[in-house]
Amino acid sequence: MINKKEYKNKKEKIADLCIGFFGMFAAIFILSNVLSFLLINLPQQAFLTLYPVIILVIYTGSVLFFYKKRKYISIGILVQFFVAILIGLALAYFMYKNGS
Repeated sequence: MINKKEYKNKKEKIADLCIGFFGMFAAIFILSNVLSFLLINLPQQAFLTLYPVIILVIYTGSVLFFYKKRKYISIGILVQFFVAILIGLALAYFMYKNGS
C-alpha cells in the first residue's frame, strides 16, 4: 500500500523540493565516484556507453518512485535534471564560442 504524504504547509513542500534537488546532486556525485572505478576495469568505450544509461535509469526510477509517495521530491529531481542539462549546454556553448 502506498501512503501518499499529506503536506500541511508550504515549508514541507519546499523542504521536499530541496531534498529532491540537492539529493540528486549528491547521489550522482557519489555514483560518479563509485563508477570511476569501473573505468579502470572496463574498456573506455563500454564505460562511456554504460554510464549515461545508468544515470537515466536512476533518474527515471527515482522520479517514478517518489511521484506516488512524495510528489515534491519528484518535482525537485526533474528541476535538477533540467538545470544540469542547461548548465551543460551553456558550458558547451561557451567552450565552442571561445574555441573558434
